[in-house]
Amino acid sequence: MLGLTFSRFYNSRNNFRKRNMGYGWSHGYDIYIERHSDGASVLNGRLPIDAASSIIGIKIVLDLFKHVQTEISRPDMMRSQVAAILTHKWIADQLINNSITIHMGNSSLKYIKLPDESYNPPPNTTASLIYNSETNSYQLKDRFDKKYQFNSGDKIEYVLDSDGRKLIFNYENEKLKRVNNKIPDLTGQLYFDLSYDDNELLRSIEDNTDRIIHFEYKGDEMVSYTNAEKKHWRFKYDSNHQLLIIQDPEGYTQTDNTYDDSGRVISQKNANNQTYNFYYSKYKNTEEDPENNQTIYSFDNNRHLICTENAYGHRTKRKYDGQGHLTELCNPRNFTTTYIYDHYNNLRFVVDATNKQSEYIYDDFHRLAFFTNRSGHTTEYKYDTKHRLITTIDPEGNYYTKNYYQENGLLKATIDANNNKTTYYYDEYGFIDIVKMESADGFLQTAYDYDYNIRGYFEYLYEINPKLLKGKTIISPGKNQIKELIDYQRRYKFEYDKRKLLLKEFNPLNNDDTPKTKYLYDDNGNIRERHEFNIETGQYDITEYRHTPTNKIESIDYPDNTTVTIKYDSRDNIDYIIDPTGKNDYTYDKINRLKIFTRLFTIYYIYDEDGYTGQLTSIVYPGGFIGNKVKYTYDSLNRMKTITDWKNNLTEYHYDEIENEKDIKRTIYPNKSKMKYIYDKAGRLMALQNKKQDNSVIADYNYKFDSVGNIESVSYTDTIQFNFKSKTDFFKHNIANQIENSGFIYNIQGDIVNGLGYDFNYDHSHKLSTVSYSGHTSKYTYDGLGNRIKVEQDSVVKQYILNPETSVILAETSQGNIDRYYVYGDGLLYSIDIKGDTFFYHYDATGNTVAMTDKDSKIVNRYAYSPFGMEFFKDETVSNSFKFIGREGVIDDANGLYYMKARYYSPKLGRFISADPIGHNGGMNLYSYAGNNPINYSDPLGLWTIGIDFSVTLGAGKGATGGYTFALDSKLNYAILRHSGAGGVGGSAAGGAMQFQITNASKITDLTGGSVSTGGSVGPKIIEGTAEWIIMPNGYQGLNVGVGSSIGPSPVELHSMVEYSDMVWSNK
Repeated sequence: MLGLTFSRFYNSRNNFRKRNMGYGWSHGYDIYIERHSDGASVLNGRLPIDAASSIIGIKIVLDLFKHVQTEISRPDMMRSQVAAILTHKWIADQLINNSITIHMGNSSLKYIKLPDESYNPPPNTTASLIYNSETNSYQLKDRFDKKYQFNSGDKIEYVLDSDGRKLIFNYENEKLKRVNNKIPDLTGQLYFDLSYDDNELLRSIEDNTDRIIHFEYKGDEMVSYTNAEKKHWRFKYDSNHQLLIIQDPEGYTQTDNTYDDSGRVISQKNANNQTYNFYYSKYKNTEEDPENNQTIYSFDNNRHLICTENAYGHRTKRKYDGQGHLTELCNPRNFTTTYIYDHYNNLRFVVDATNKQSEYIYDDFHRLAFFTNRSGHTTEYKYDTKHRLITTIDPEGNYYTKNYYQENGLLKATIDANNNKTTYYYDEYGFIDIVKMESADGFLQTAYDYDYNIRGYFEYLYEINPKLLKGKTIISPGKNQIKELIDYQRRYKFEYDKRKLLLKEFNPLNNDDTPKTKYLYDDNGNIRERHEFNIETGQYDITEYRHTPTNKIESIDYPDNTTVTIKYDSRDNIDYIIDPTGKNDYTYDKINRLKIFTRLFTIYYIYDEDGYTGQLTSIVYPGGFIGNKVKYTYDSLNRMKTITDWKNNLTEYHYDEIENEKDIKRTIYPNKSKMKYIYDKAGRLMALQNKKQDNSVIADYNYKFDSVGNIESVSYTDTIQFNFKSKTDFFKHNIANQIENSGFIYNIQGDIVNGLGYDFNYDHSHKLSTVSYSGHTSKYTYDGLGNRIKVEQDSVVKQYILNPETSVILAETSQGNIDRYYVYGDGLLYSIDIKGDTFFYHYDATGNTVAMTDKDSKIVNRYAYSPFGMEFFKDETVSNSFKFIGREGVIDDANGLYYMKARYYSPKLGRFISADPIGHNGGMNLYSYAGNNPINYSDPLGLWTIGIDFSVTLGAGKGATGGYTFALDSKLNYAILRHSGAGGVGGSAAGGAMQFQITNASKITDLTGGSVSTGGSVGPKIIEGTAEWIIMPNGYQGLNVGVGSSIGPSPVELHSMVEYSDMVWSNK
C-alpha cells in the first residue's frame, strides 16, 4: 500500500457496460459495490451453502403439500397449507436483493446473502463482507485485517491495512477526483488527480510529479490514449463497441480482432499480419497458430480447465473439488500430483508422483506456521501481532534473520544469527533513504550500495562508510527513482524521461555535465540509439537499433559499421541471425521448441522419446553422423536419471529420496568413479566425495557452516602436495572502485585498457576483443548474440560450437575439424577427444575442477586454487581449459584471465576487468567477483552470484530440473532467468527459445514468469516503458494478468482484453 498504480483494462465481455472510461473499459481504482438479485446461485448454481436454505425450504414445502393433498379437510392441514405458502414466499424472498458483487477494475467478487444476514464468499475467497445497517454501507475485510470500506453510495472510500497505512479515495459530484496514500508518521503523500469531460468521461490523470496522461473519446468510446511523453495509442471498435484495432505510437496495428455473433474473438492478427484462429464448442475450444498448430482446451460444467492438449497430442489433465480447488494435476507422462485443502481453503498437503507428501500447517490466523517437505524436514515461520513475518527457522533449528518493524509497518531493522544488524531509515514518502550495517560489536561496516525495485525505480541506498557522516540521495518529490547519488567526491547521476526510461548516465569521475552514455527511444519505448562518449574524438559513438512491428530488435548497427540482423518466423521465434562472422539458423517444432540449430555445424534436438513426454530426450552433436547422439532419461519427478552418449558411456544420477529429494545424492560416471553428496536437514551441502570404483579417494571435502549458513571451514582429503606461499598485493581504488595503482588505465565506460602489463581492447558492445601481454596476443570473436565463438592465441586458432540453449560449448574445432566434444548433465561431465578417449571431471562444491580421470579411473590431471581462482597447483597430462568454476563452463584462457561469458575475470586482481553489464543493479562496486565471497558463491556468468551447490548448465540446458538463461532486454540490460522443464522457453516474452535472448521487453524484470506465445490466447506483448498491453482470454470472474504473471488456463470463450499500467511507484 505504499505505492500507487493506475491500470486500465478493456474487456469485450463488458462491451455494453459503460463506466467513466467509455464502453468496455475500466481502471484499477474503479472499485464499487453492485447490489442485485441472483436466483441461480441460491438455486444451487454456485456453492452448496448458497442453496442450502432454499433446498431445505423446498423440501419442507413438498412435505407439507404432500399431506395437504390427502387430508385437505382437516384443520391442521389448513395450517400446513398456510405454512407451505409462507415458506414458499420465504424461498422467493431469498432470491431478491440477495447478492453483492464487488467490482475491482476488471475483476469481481460475488457474495450471496444467507438467511442469517451474513454473506457467503465466492470459492477460494476468505475475505468476509460485513453490512452496517446504520450507515447502509459495506466493508470487505480479509483474514489479516485489511479493510475495504465502501460509502453509502457503494463506492470505495478507503483501504486500510493492519499497520494503519491508508489509501484514500476522494469524490466530487459522485466522480473519483483524487487517490492518495497516507502512512502514519510520514509527512509525504503520493496522489493521482483525475479530471473529466462534459460527458463525465475520464479525460486526464495527473500525479504529484506533474506527469499527465490523456484520454480522447468519440461518442462514448475511447479512441486514443496519450502517455506522459505525449505518445499516442489509438483504438477502433465495431458497432457493438467491441475492440477491433489497437494501433501503437509508431503506427503499427498491434492487434486486429474479428468476432463472431456471440462476441467471441475468432481470429486475431498481430503487427506482423500473422493470424491466430480460435474455435469454440461447449466444452472444448481450440487455438490455432499461423502454422496451423493447434492447442485444445477442455472444460467441465463449472468452466474449470480439465485438459490441455498441445499440437503433439500431449495432455495435461486437472481435477477440482467443489470449491474449485485444483486437486489433481496429471502431466503428459501420466504422473499425478495431488493437492489437499482444509475447510478454510488452505493448502494442507501435496502428494507427488512417488507418493511422498509435503505438509503445510497454519496458525489460528491462517498464516503458514510450519512447512514439512516430503523428506520430513520442517521449516517454521513466526509472525508478530500484525501478521508480519519476523523470522524463519530452518530444519536444523537455525534462524537466518529476525525482522523488526516500525508501527507503520516499515521495516526498521534486521538482525542475523551472528547478530549483525541492518537498520533502515526512510524519507517522508516511505522510500528507503539510508541503510546502516553494523557488526555484532557495533562496528559500522563499509559498504555503499543501491538497487532498484521490480518496477525499475531506485529503491535502496546503502551508506555505511564509517567516515561518511551522511550520504544524500536527490529524489524528485514522490518519485522512487534515483536522480543523483552523492558520497563526498563520488557522484552518480541519471536522467529519465516521464516514462521512467533512462536517458543519460554520467561518469562519477568527471565533474562536468557531459553524459558518458545517452539513450534515445522510439515512440513505443524501444531503444533506438545508444550514444557513448569517445574521449579520443570528443564525440559520441552511436549504436543504432531497429525493431520489428512487434517490438523486437531487428538489427543493431555498431559504430564500426558492423551490423547484426535478426529475422523472425511467423510465430515470432528467431529464424536466423546474421552477424559479421556468420549466420545462425534456427528451426522449431510445433510447440516452439528448438529443433535444429546451424552455425558451421548442425545440432539436432529430439523430444518425447521412449515415453518421456515433454522432455528433451536427445541431442545430436555436430560434425558427425546421426549416431552422434547424447540421450537423456528421467524419473517420475522429471529429474534427470541417465545420460548416454554415442560411445555408450552411461552417467547415472541417484537422488536422496529420504533426506533431500531434489538434491543429487550420487553421480556415477561411465568409468564407475563417483561423486557423493551429503546434505544437512536444511539442504546445505555438508560433504562432497570424489572416489574411484574401488572407493579410493580422488578428492573429498567436508564443510562446516556458521549460524547464518556461510561456510566456516573446509577440510579435505586428496593427494596434492604443494607449498603455499603467502603474498599480499595492495591496490588503491578511486571513487568509482577502479584501481588507481600505477599502470592502470580505464576507458570512460569503466573497462581496464592497461594494467598488470596487459593491453586490453574492447568492441562496441564492450566485449573484450584483444589482449596483449609479454609479446603474446589473444583475439576473441563473438556472434551476434554475444557468445564467444573463436579464440586466436598467437598462431593457434580455436573455434567453439555452442549449444544455443545454454551457451555452453559442445565441441571445439581447429582448421575446420572437431577436436573435442563436451557432454553435460549437472554441469560439465566429461570430454571426448578426436581419438575417442574420454576424460571425466571431478569438482569441489564451488565447481572448481580438482581432478580429471580417464576411462580406467586413473587420475590424469590435478588442480588446486585460491578462493579467488589463483592456480596454486597444476599437474596436467591432458590439455584442459575448464578449471576454476569449470563445472559451469568458465574457461581458463591461459593468459591470466578467465572467460565468464558476460565478461572476463582476473584472479590476480580478484575482480572483473570490465564493469558489470547490469550496472549498479549488482551493487556500487561494478567489478567485484561473487560479492567478494567466493567461498560461498561464484559468478560463472559474469552477471550474478549463485550458491556453491547449484549448477547453471543442468541437463545441457533442457529437460532437467532447472537451469539459467541469459536475457537481453531492449535497452541491452542483462539478466539471468531461472527455468525448469524441457523444451520450454524459460520465462521469455520474446518467443525465441534462445539461451542468450534479445527480447522486446522494456526492462529485464518483465521477462520473468511462464512461457508465452505471441498472438495466442496467452499472448502478452510488452509495448512501452512500464506500460503493458495484453490480448488474452477473459477469466470466469475477469482475469487481471500482468506480463510476467502466470497466465493460467484459457476460459470457455476467448474475448479481447487489454491491460495497461501507468504511473507506478513502489518500494515493496
